[in-house]
Amino acid sequence: MATHRRSLEEVCDLIGGSHSIRDLSQKLQFYDQWAPRYDQDVDVLEYRAPRLAVGHLAAAWSSPPEEALILDVACGTGLVAAELRRHGFCQIHGMDGSAGMLERARQQGLYRWLGLCTLGQESLPVPSDQYDAVTIVGALSEGQVPCSALPELLRVTKPGPTPPTCATRRIWKKPWRPWSGPGGGSGCWSSPWSGGKGPPPPRKSSPAPQARAEEATASSPA
Repeated sequence: MATHRRSLEEVCDLIGGSHSIRDLSQKLQFYDQWAPRYDQDVDVLEYRAPRLAVGHLAAAWSSPPEEALILDVACGTGLVAAELRRHGFCQIHGMDGSAGMLERARQQGLYRWLGLCTLGQESLPVPSDQYDAVTIVGALSEGQVPCSALPELLRVTKPGPTPPTCATRRIWKKPWRPWSGPGGGSGCWSSPWSGGKGPPPPRKSSPAPQARAEEATASSPA
């Protein structure tokens, strides 16, 4: 029996409702339950942040991508890993706080290793200077993965000239008003950041459309 495809309004209401969940165990339970329909729901949102963020990272990459070891934090069901594979990155590790999301990611067969970790509540269970690059897409926001976790992401990346981190952050606005920009789509936009051992640059008030990454939802919405 086919699963009912939610409308844009229904998906936005679903994610908006999760914003009121403050208890960590209840929030993780929400994602565990959402995992089977996550990909379908974000497709309704025309969610493009994984494609744009990985494209930004790939454009900055100077060495053979198949040799790089990548960590995908807040990996969800594997949307970022799918984009990484398309760009030739094949050594990918993933971490997420939701066991349900990790199970869906495991079924995709895109990761060489998956680990359960709630970043912001605990440290990443990996040694320092372990990864050539780290991605976190759509998960940096209040009530989700705090920006204070950025030093932990940088800790596990190898030092070097290649930008090791690609991060995007999500901003929700209420009431829900689909925003149509270049190429269509809905939600809000923020700039992908690919940077070295230091904080991301200040966000400009009006970034150029071609530099924006759409973030309508994420693997761990606030």
